Amino acid sequence: MAFASSDISNTYFEIESKRTKNFLYSLLFDVTCRCNIFNNALNIVQKTIHSKNAKKSKRLLYILRKIQNENEAMIHHGFTFFALSIDEDVKNYVICHYHNDQRPKIVTFLEEHIVKRTHDLLNGKFRSFIEYVEEIRFHILVELGV
Repeated sequence: MAFASSDISNTYFEIESKRTKNFLYSLLFDVTCRCNIFNNALNIVQKTIHSKNAKKSKRLLYILRKIQNENEAMIHHGFTFFALSIDEDVKNYVICHYHNDQRPKIVTFLEEHIVKRTHDLLNGKFRSFIEYVEEIRFHILVELGV
């Protein structure tokens, strides 16, 4: 029995739509979603920094501007993971994308894997930023089965 190409594309579209409903899957594998998640996380962090009314260094402003103009997956993932660890609003942004029954698992994952590895990064336990990002990506795939 031959399938029409529209049947195959509809099936693929349905499968991919179900997958991208998972926030962390979308962050890892969907370019559009990754860019949107990154931009939202960056905006939340910038608002948090602005709300503190602290004097911002030229270095911080330069880095935020530089990061905003990047379109590299490693930078998007790394910044989003880092922001999840340091900004409660970014963490809430992610948690709110999951249904009530999935939230405890996601909160536990964030605390046990992403926050812990961010502290390890800041304490020099990773050789590079890339190693940090790859470690978290691995745990998202293995622990959450995304």
